[in-house]
Amino acid sequence: MTHSMDNAWEQLEAHLRLLRGAEVRRVSDNSLAITILQHDDWNKHIKQLKDHFWPLIKEAYQREDDELERQLRIDFENAKKVYCEINNGMVIGFCSIEQDSNDTTLGIVRDIIVQENERGKKIGEKLYSCLFSDQEWNAVIGASLNFAAIKTRIRVSEQHGYKGYYGPQGTGNELVEKLRRRNLEYMTHEDLIAELPVLPPHDEGYVFLKPDVLLPFDPKDLEKLDSHSEFYSIAQEILRLQELVGQDVTVAGHLINVRQRKNAKE
Repeated sequence: MTHSMDNAWEQLEAHLRLLRGAEVRRVSDNSLAITILQHDDWNKHIKQLKDHFWPLIKEAYQREDDELERQLRIDFENAKKVYCEINNGMVIGFCSIEQDSNDTTLGIVRDIIVQENERGKKIGEKLYSCLFSDQEWNAVIGASLNFAAIKTRIRVSEQHGYKGYYGPQGTGNELVEKLRRRNLEYMTHEDLIAELPVLPPHDEGYVFLKPDVLLPFDPKDLEKLDSHSEFYSIAQEILRLQELVGQDVTVAGHLINVRQRKNAKE
């Protein structure tokens, strides 16, 4: 069995090494990192990712096959790193990261997906460990509504010398607020932000997205959170804002991880 699994791993690794514009590095027995070296070549051949990544994306977002190229571009176009978890010669989870155009130590999370039948097995934790152990980054930004994943990401980042902030956490911290603004600029440039005639009063820690980017927070998921935790009050605020803007907009929180200065890359 072990020999068979090793062969499957080697076959997958060999296939991924054929990807145009990229190189592949094994991180651990079940993890690898794809680094994009030539973006023009990578972007031009984005469909080369179909066999190994489309099944995950299709399952996670319930996409149709005619949406393949569009979704591959959403997840991978202009990415700098793609961290992958492997099982039995198949990609069972990935995290794609774009490098900021002005700050090469700033990573922007494009997507993170774990195969449905592999959830609950700490695959996301392993992906985040690959991300935050990579010395490429001093900070990582994104937006999220998945509180289980948010808590995991913050916890794992702190194990690797980062400090994590979600939603209004970190308000008043100059660097956190700067990174929120950069995140908003990026999402605006990528056409992810919903158009609203008037924004309701809100903390800078929240962002208003188009609903095809993220589905709105389900009120039923509030029951899964500890009612005494700060995340519970953040979720309540998201629901309050969601009610004000309606279902054609998704209210989410900025998710910011900052490497502490003593660990930062110069």
